Amino acid sequence: MELAVLRTLAGLLNRDGGTLIIGADDGSPIGLEVDGFENEDRMGLHLVNIVNRSMGPSVWPLVHMNSEDFEDGRVLAVRCERSRVPAYVRDGKAERFYVRTGPSTTELPTSSALEYIDQRFKRPQHA
Repeated sequence: MELAVLRTLAGLLNRDGGTLIIGADDGSPIGLEVDGFENEDRMGLHLVNIVNRSMGPSVWPLVHMNSEDFEDGRVLAVRCERSRVPAYVRDGKAERFYVRTGPSTTELPTSSALEYIDQRFKRPQHA
Protein backbone atom coordinates (compact mmCIF):
# COMPACT_ATOMS: atom_id res chain seq x y z
CA MET A 1 0.00 0.00 0.00
CA GLU A 2 2.84 2.42 0.79
CA LEU A 3 4.38 2.07 -2.67
CA ALA A 4 0.98 2.63 -4.28
CA VAL A 5 0.59 5.89 -2.33
CA LEU A 6 4.12 7.05 -3.20
CA ARG A 7 3.65 6.19 -6.87
CA THR A 8 0.40 8.13 -7.02
CA LEU A 9 1.86 11.18 -5.26
CA ALA A 10 4.86 11.24 -7.63
CA GLY A 11 2.56 10.76 -10.61
CA LEU A 12 0.41 13.71 -9.54
CA LEU A 13 3.45 15.92 -8.90
CA ASN A 14 4.93 15.02 -12.29
CA ARG A 15 1.73 15.73 -14.19
CA ASP A 16 -0.83 18.40 -13.32
CA GLY A 17 -1.29 17.86 -9.59
CA GLY A 18 -4.45 16.47 -8.04
CA THR A 19 -5.78 14.81 -4.91
CA LEU A 20 -5.27 11.30 -3.56
CA ILE A 21 -7.91 10.08 -1.12
CA ILE A 22 -6.53 7.55 1.38
CA GLY A 23 -9.31 5.57 3.03
CA ALA A 24 -11.29 5.05 -0.18
CA ASP A 25 -11.20 2.07 -2.51
CA ASP A 26 -12.58 2.36 -6.04
CA GLY A 27 -14.18 5.66 -5.02
CA SER A 28 -16.04 4.07 -2.10
CA PRO A 29 -15.12 5.23 1.41
CA ILE A 30 -13.73 2.50 3.64
CA GLY A 31 -12.33 4.85 6.28
CA LEU A 32 -8.92 5.32 7.82
CA GLU A 33 -9.59 2.90 10.66
CA VAL A 34 -8.97 -0.11 8.42
CA ASP A 35 -5.28 0.84 8.22
CA GLY A 36 -4.86 0.09 11.94
CA PHE A 37 -3.25 3.33 13.10
CA GLU A 38 -3.90 4.51 16.69
CA ASN A 39 -5.17 7.84 15.41
CA GLU A 40 -5.07 10.19 12.43
CA ASP A 41 -1.92 11.92 13.69
CA ARG A 42 -0.02 8.60 13.67
CA MET A 43 -1.19 7.94 10.12
CA GLY A 44 -0.11 11.42 9.02
CA LEU A 45 3.29 10.99 10.67
CA HIS A 46 3.72 7.64 8.93
CA LEU A 47 2.97 9.29 5.59
CA VAL A 48 5.46 12.08 6.32
CA ASN A 49 8.13 9.50 7.16
CA ILE A 50 7.66 7.37 4.04
CA VAL A 51 7.55 10.43 1.78
CA ASN A 52 10.71 11.83 3.38
CA ARG A 53 12.48 8.48 3.04
CA SER A 54 11.37 7.73 -0.53
CA MET A 55 10.88 11.11 -2.19
CA GLY A 56 12.71 13.56 0.07
CA PRO A 57 11.43 16.47 2.12
CA SER A 58 11.70 18.90 -0.81
CA VAL A 59 8.23 17.80 -2.04
CA TRP A 60 6.40 19.05 1.10
CA PRO A 61 5.79 22.60 -0.14
CA LEU A 62 3.72 20.97 -2.91
CA VAL A 63 1.95 18.31 -0.81
CA HIS A 64 -0.91 19.21 1.55
CA MET A 65 -2.76 16.65 3.66
CA ASN A 66 -5.76 16.81 5.92
CA SER A 67 -8.31 14.42 7.37
CA GLU A 68 -11.89 14.90 6.30
CA ASP A 69 -15.29 13.41 7.03
CA PHE A 70 -16.48 11.47 4.02
CA GLU A 71 -19.86 9.76 4.09
CA ASP A 72 -19.71 7.37 7.09
CA GLY A 73 -16.00 7.63 7.90
CA ARG A 74 -12.81 9.65 7.82
CA VAL A 75 -10.39 9.81 4.93
CA LEU A 76 -7.02 11.46 4.42
CA ALA A 77 -7.01 13.85 1.47
CA VAL A 78 -3.53 14.47 0.05
CA ARG A 79 -3.50 17.34 -2.46
CA CYS A 80 -0.47 17.71 -4.72
CA GLU A 81 0.43 20.77 -6.73
CA ARG A 82 2.13 20.50 -10.10
CA SER A 83 5.88 20.27 -9.56
CA ARG A 84 8.38 22.38 -11.48
CA VAL A 85 11.05 19.68 -11.14
CA PRO A 86 10.81 15.90 -11.61
CA ALA A 87 9.72 13.88 -8.56
CA TYR A 88 11.18 10.40 -8.15
CA VAL A 89 10.40 7.51 -5.81
CA ARG A 90 13.40 5.70 -4.34
CA ASP A 91 12.69 1.98 -4.22
CA GLY A 92 15.71 0.26 -2.75
CA LYS A 93 18.66 1.44 -4.83
CA ALA A 94 16.53 2.41 -7.83
CA GLU A 95 14.84 5.73 -8.50
CA ARG A 96 11.57 5.36 -10.35
CA PHE A 97 9.67 7.97 -12.35
CA TYR A 98 5.86 7.95 -12.46
CA VAL A 99 3.23 10.02 -14.22
CA ARG A 100 -0.50 10.11 -13.83
CA THR A 101 -2.25 8.80 -16.95
CA GLY A 102 -5.97 9.33 -16.57
CA PRO A 103 -7.20 7.37 -13.55
CA SER A 104 -3.98 5.36 -13.17
CA THR A 105 -0.30 5.88 -12.48
CA THR A 106 2.32 4.65 -14.94
CA GLU A 107 6.03 4.05 -14.39
CA LEU A 108 7.95 5.30 -17.40
CA PRO A 109 10.98 3.35 -18.61
CA THR A 110 14.20 5.36 -18.69
CA SER A 111 14.07 6.44 -22.34
CA SER A 112 10.43 7.53 -22.07
CA ALA A 113 11.07 9.23 -18.73
CA LEU A 114 13.95 11.25 -20.19
CA GLU A 115 11.81 12.36 -23.13
CA TYR A 116 8.87 13.23 -20.85
CA ILE A 117 11.12 15.15 -18.44
CA ASP A 118 12.69 17.05 -21.33
CA GLN A 119 9.27 18.11 -22.62
CA ARG A 120 7.39 18.62 -19.34
CA PHE A 121 10.12 20.28 -17.26
CA LYS A 122 11.94 22.12 -20.04
CA ARG A 123 12.93 25.58 -18.98
CA PRO A 124 11.82 28.34 -21.35
CA GLN A 125 14.56 29.67 -23.59
CA HIS A 126 15.31 33.36 -23.24
CA ALA A 127 15.68 35.31 -26.47
